[in-house]
Order: sequence, then C-alpha cells, then structure tokens
Amino acid sequence: MPIKKYPIDNLYLGLVDEKKKVAFLDDHGVYHNVHPTSAKLDALFDGKFKLVSSLKEVLTQNELSALVIDSNGNPKQYLNIEEIKYLLNVLERKLSMSQMMLQRSNIISNNVVNVVSDLLGLNISSPATPFKFYEKFDINEILISAKKLKLFKKYLFEYVQSSLIAEKNVRLVFEVGARDYRITRSLNKAKILQGNKLNQNIFSVAADLEGHIKVNDVDIKEYPKEQGFQKTIKY
Repeated sequence: MPIKKYPIDNLYLGLVDEKKKVAFLDDHGVYHNVHPTSAKLDALFDGKFKLVSSLKEVLTQNELSALVIDSNGNPKQYLNIEEIKYLLNVLERKLSMSQMMLQRSNIISNNVVNVVSDLLGLNISSPATPFKFYEKFDINEILISAKKLKLFKKYLFEYVQSSLIAEKNVRLVFEVGARDYRITRSLNKAKILQGNKLNQNIFSVAADLEGHIKVNDVDIKEYPKEQGFQKTIKY
C-alpha cells in the first residue's frame, strides 16, 4: 500500500481540545485529521478543530522552514504522516522550551553552523570562528558571495536547532559517501556547487544541548585559537 501524502499547502495547525493537531483542508473547506487514533483515515474533527495558522507559516515563524526542504534544496510539495508527526513534535518541544533553554539552543546551533562553515572552507580566509582549523586540516577555500553564505547558514541553523530540540544532540558528517543531508540540502538551497574542492573538505561535528562541541571526535577546546580574534564562541 503506497504511503499517503498530503499537499503541504493544504495542511494547517490548530487545536482540538487544547491539543495541537495538524489537519488537511479539502476542496470543500472541511478539515480532516491526518493522524487519527482510529483505523479510519482522514477522520473528521466533528467541528472541534480551532484554526491557528497554515503549517508553512508556523514553521517559518519558528525558524523551522528548513525541515520542509527536499534533497535538491527546493520546498517540499507533499508530506507523509511520519514527516508531519516529526514536525509537530519539534514544534511542540520548541514552543514549550524555557527562554533560557531556547537561547542556549540558539547559541549552540549558531556555533555549530560557524564551525561547519569553516570546515567546509566557505570563505575560510575570513573564518567565522577563532579556531585554526586550516592549520590542523588541509582545507580548500570555497569563495562564495556573502548572500549565499548567509542563506546557507540560515538553513543549516534551522536543521541543527531542530535536531538539538528533538534529540538533544546532533552529529554532522561530511565525508566521501557519507554527506549529511542537512549540510547538502543547505548547500543546495544556497546554490553552492558541491565540486571536488568542496567535497575534499571532510570532517565530522558533534554537539549537544550541554554545549559540548567535537570536531573529528576531538573537543573543540583542544584546537588552537587565533590571537586577537574578535569573534568568540560561547558555550
């Protein structure tokens, strides 16, 4: 039996008995439950559904739009039930986080994105972090526009933060035959070509919500820092 998919433009977030639900809006203006507890697919909400907003708008407002980007960097047109459940889970966890924990996840996610950016060699002559990765690794510089770099970081940030929220840790691998989909989709979205020079910059980065970051399984604090570097990395 083929997996049922729903047009993302017809998916809406709302409340049923004060619980967040995602509904499918049909051509007749009727909302259907896309993940009912009964065996019947698309069970009606019996008028209990209280609309909040479209799913796409909610994801954008909460910096989670990267989660509906396909492998080519294009917006997904359809979502299956497992994808919808994952999105709702991440959204609920993010909305329930304290301001302190949310700020912490923002800082850690931003740190991870900057580390990945440097390890990919993106404008490495003006590194985003104070760590001398270019001394430890043979990194090819990939020159791109500031606009592309900003777009890459925006989408990777959303991927990293959502992983930290959902699983409390994240591991990104960029190696031959094992390129993390979050990195490749962010590169594709920013239209950064993945040629031989970039693909030779192999690495792994791991982080958790406690603020620990490892590069190639070595604590980032073990790497030397640039003297007088103005940008700092927070933990």
